[in-house]
Amino acid sequence: MTSLRLSRLLYPKDELEAAFTTAILVGQTDEVIYWCAELHSSGWNPFHTIWHTYYNFYAVLNPHLAHYLSKKEHVYMTQHVLSACATAAKNLHLARWQLDTFLLKQLAIQSPPPAHVFRGRMPNWLSKLKTEGLDLSSCRVAQAILKGNWQDIVAYMSAAIKDGATFHNISSIVREAFRYKKREEVQQLPGLDIHKDNEEYRGTALVANIMYLTMTEKESCESRLYVPLTEEELGNWETYRTSLDGCEIACERYDILPRRIQYGMKGNILNSLELARHTLDPAFCDKAWQRYAESHCYETPYWRERIEKCNGVPSQETGYLTFDTDNNDERFYDTYWIHPDEQTDALRQTVMPPLDTKITGDWILHIVQSLYWCEGLIEHNEGIQWIANRRLTL
Repeated sequence: MTSLRLSRLLYPKDELEAAFTTAILVGQTDEVIYWCAELHSSGWNPFHTIWHTYYNFYAVLNPHLAHYLSKKEHVYMTQHVLSACATAAKNLHLARWQLDTFLLKQLAIQSPPPAHVFRGRMPNWLSKLKTEGLDLSSCRVAQAILKGNWQDIVAYMSAAIKDGATFHNISSIVREAFRYKKREEVQQLPGLDIHKDNEEYRGTALVANIMYLTMTEKESCESRLYVPLTEEELGNWETYRTSLDGCEIACERYDILPRRIQYGMKGNILNSLELARHTLDPAFCDKAWQRYAESHCYETPYWRERIEKCNGVPSQETGYLTFDTDNNDERFYDTYWIHPDEQTDALRQTVMPPLDTKITGDWILHIVQSLYWCEGLIEHNEGIQWIANRRLTL
């Protein structure tokens, strides 16, 4: 099976996550709730995208949000208060944000060489830390911080992680470097250790920590009051996540997608991002969505549960689902399926808009229209140079 994975309402998974992130940054609150509900209802944890969005854009200006998000995630996972994910996303959406950490992440993905090679003896304070067991790679990160060159910082931190430097070692040397640089005690990013053992987040968290320590205290936001979902928003959440099951008459299932689809992403904005569809033939994607969508839903928890209820499995030979009996075949398509082959081109292009090979900067231009976007420390021209002619990774 290809990397094209479709959600409950047949959005490609990575594009659904991109839409959720984009809505948090620049959309309306109802969009945030809609995309959050679609992720949740498909069987995927929305906090996966929420945490990526937090570290990429929000952590530096909203350090105290980490503990709030962690509490909401705990409530979502253990107390089954399902709307907690939408409440967390709404409060992220209402916070100020900047691009610096995200831009440095894009630079790190390119694996740039350092601009400076450090030779000769280390400063005494750094040599002492090295003799106490700190690895050389982590010490180079400290030297890069003192030098103040972003490319050096990214290159040496990437090398340290590749060489096996621990999260603790890197965060410790970063703290010591800033303490030496500022000649005072420094406080690291609150909540930095929340994902210290999670490889998916910790690299971005370490970059966000460096940006946080680089900023002056007055530039960083204070903690604030968090707001719950309104009654209307909670009602929309319940509506958006309502099961697609329940239509007694099979032909009514043809109308589920037109009734339930509320939002989509524009193709020119998606073209800016690294997505699975950019690696696939557009003709294959169109055919996969219209004719073989159920097979591309098999790894989606919502759909897998219903397919397995009818004893169905995807066929590698035909691309269709196969069932053990004709009755189970009929049961799946009449009771559960939502028939993308019967939908209009306009609806299909809302769910999966056409993409082309042209790489644009439209996504960045779109999100900085947000009222909550703030200028960062990285010079505009320098940041643009890092992402020019490249698709961005969220």
